[in-house]
Order: sequence, then C-alpha cells, then structure tokens
Amino acid sequence: MRVPNSWKGVTVEQFQELLPIYKKAIEEKDSVKAMTLWANIIAILADCQTDEVEALPLDELKKIIKSLKFLGDNKIYASKKFTLYLNGKLYKAPKDAKEFNTARYVEFKTFLGRGGMIDELHNLLACIYQPYFKSDQTHTQRAIEFKKASVKDVYGVVFFYTKVYKNSIRRIQEYGIKVLKEKQREIDQHLMETLREILEGIGDGTSQSMNSQVETLLKKMS
Repeated sequence: MRVPNSWKGVTVEQFQELLPIYKKAIEEKDSVKAMTLWANIIAILADCQTDEVEALPLDELKKIIKSLKFLGDNKIYASKKFTLYLNGKLYKAPKDAKEFNTARYVEFKTFLGRGGMIDELHNLLACIYQPYFKSDQTHTQRAIEFKKASVKDVYGVVFFYTKVYKNSIRRIQEYGIKVLKEKQREIDQHLMETLREILEGIGDGTSQSMNSQVETLLKKMS
C-alpha cells in the first residue's frame, strides 16, 4: 500500500478530508480508537477503503503510520508558489496585497467567512490564482482543478493571504471603496447642479430646447 512521504504528494482535497481526523488521532488516548482514526487517514492518502487498511498486519500498519510523521511538521507553510502549472494550465497569484483587486477581495472574504480556511481552501485558491493567459474559465471550474493541486505548492500562498496580509488587504480595499464612494458623491453633486441649470434655463425661456437639454444631461451621466 503506497502513501505519500511528504506534503508534496498530498492533494488539497485529501488535506481537507484528513486534517480534522488527524487532529483527533493525535489527541486520542485510547490506542484502539487512535488506530481506527489512523486507518481512516491512510485510506484517504492511499485512495482505498478503510477495511483494506484495517486488514493489514499490525506491524505493517504501524510502519505506515510512522512514515506519516511529516503530517506534524510545518513545512507546508514554507513554500509560496506565485506561479503554478496545473493540469496543463499556467496560473499566477498576486505577490502583493495591492494587486488583490476589490472584486477578488470581496469574493475571497465571502468564502473565508462561509466555511473557514480549510473547508473552502479550493475556493480560496480559485480567488487567489488566476489564469496566466486570457481564459473563459469560471471560478467553479478553477476551484475543482485546485482540489487536485499539491497542498505543499499552494497552502503557503493561502496562509500568506489569510494570516499575514489579511489586515493589509482589508485596509487597501476599504480605502478603495471609500474613494469610489467619494467619487460617486462628486458625480451625483455635479449631475444635480447640471439638472438645476437646465431647469432654470427652461424657466427663463432660453432658446435651447428641452430635448437638447435632456440630451446634454444624459451625455454627462454616461
């Protein structure tokens, strides 16, 4: 039975499935219950049924569990691949929070708040990584592809944005939204002044027709 010997061989989907079980396994005091949890983890990583793992000789089972000690290290955080080749496609992630535009920030925040970092990992990756070349690929299609990505290749970038730059992204985007609102107020004020001028002109019996006045207003609004 083959299982990965590093985070490199673990997919995002496997990581999402095994992490809550792993946390229970390392905290479980009962050896029989702990062994059952480890059998479940091995089945996820080996892509087989749990009863196949439980049928293994005890010595072999213990050997496999020992080989999975990498699940307890923090090397998963270290790698930050901002350019990624996945399933025949090239993707890129922003290296700076300032490159994280408002639309992507709102989308990222929505998924993060909906299910948390681990459960929504594939969706968060689809927010961060965008096709390097022009593509009509949807967010859902991208998220499905990222389920098969190596968790070691992508987790560092997600951790980078959710933990290290979370506040920075929020500040940048909130400032951007504030600027847009202020700009909109200026536009609204200008349109009201234009409308008032038009109405005053009509009231004074000026030669410009009402249709022409309205056309002028519509042009300024476009």
